[in-house]
Amino acid sequence: MTVIDLTSYRHNPTSTQAVAECEKLYAALQAYSACIISDDRVNPSDNDAFLNMLEKYSEQDDAVKAQDARPDLSFQCGATPAGTEVSRCSSKGVKANQKCETAINALHPSEHPLQQTGPDPKWRYMWRMGTPPPSTCSSKFAALNSGHIIPAGFPEWERTMNAWGSTLHSAVSTVAEMIGDAMMGSGKGAEKLRSITQYGPHLLAPTMVDLERHGEEGAVYAGFHQDISLLTIHGKSRFPGLYIWVDGRRVAVRVPDGMLLLQAGMQLERISAGEIRAGWHEVVCTPSTLEAVRKAKEEESSVHRVSSTLFFHVESDKWLEDLNERAGAEKKEGFERMLAGEFVAAELSDIGLSKAEAEIVP
Repeated sequence: MTVIDLTSYRHNPTSTQAVAECEKLYAALQAYSACIISDDRVNPSDNDAFLNMLEKYSEQDDAVKAQDARPDLSFQCGATPAGTEVSRCSSKGVKANQKCETAINALHPSEHPLQQTGPDPKWRYMWRMGTPPPSTCSSKFAALNSGHIIPAGFPEWERTMNAWGSTLHSAVSTVAEMIGDAMMGSGKGAEKLRSITQYGPHLLAPTMVDLERHGEEGAVYAGFHQDISLLTIHGKSRFPGLYIWVDGRRVAVRVPDGMLLLQAGMQLERISAGEIRAGWHEVVCTPSTLEAVRKAKEEESSVHRVSSTLFFHVESDKWLEDLNERAGAEKKEGFERMLAGEFVAAELSDIGLSKAEAEIVP
């Protein structure tokens, strides 16, 4: 995948090199819906500390972790238990999705995602990142902008989550400004993207899977889907299994050491008027996953797979609308102007998260 270096933009966003890097980023996302990010602010030791802590959290009894779940807040803070989240592309999705069927039917059968027949077996933990909305600003979407849940027995939790989360947030904030400049012109676009994301409900959202319990080749940990965020950014996981689709091909993702993976989300698809498509992806158990499990056991390390993921969102009370001013942009029809919070709430309902009565399945 294309590697985007943030250095020139951070030092001088109007320089010839920075403008060229913005164009390179836009072209990569337009072609592949994903790219690799190089950012010298990334400290791999922060990711290691983050993964170590989340592995310990994941290894707790399910009943202990379930105490950190908040279904009344659509699981947008704290823990989301295994068996809660349902891919809309699974055969038992909460809502039938024509978009999934169309996407899968367009692929050659050899490139189809693995079939999923039930909810995801992964746990997730939602931790708010970025600047919270000012107390003087009342939002229509309180559940999407809820506070922190700190698990018992982890005194280092807040410090560790914020250390790595801030790195991911800083990187993806820079990327958003670069995309804005590519769509609207240097300076103007960055300012617009800052204005609609400054108080967004950004979430450090690691997933956790017990590979001892769910270590069968072909097991689906996160079914074929697109993210509802503006952008999703990942650090490197210790266990492979993430696949994306590039030019109709199902491709295993390998993140180079010290770099990050960026994926386009559904909110970006809307504000780019469809020129950048939200990327399809899945997380599954492969022979490479099982080999990593074998090595971890030899080293007496954890066999809980933790993803290092942050969802970057448009502010809930801002509009998702066409911001693409590029000359000759091939805009797509069918994107209704709507508040970001309305869009996210509807999507959360479709995947089984925004129901106060949602069952917690350990």
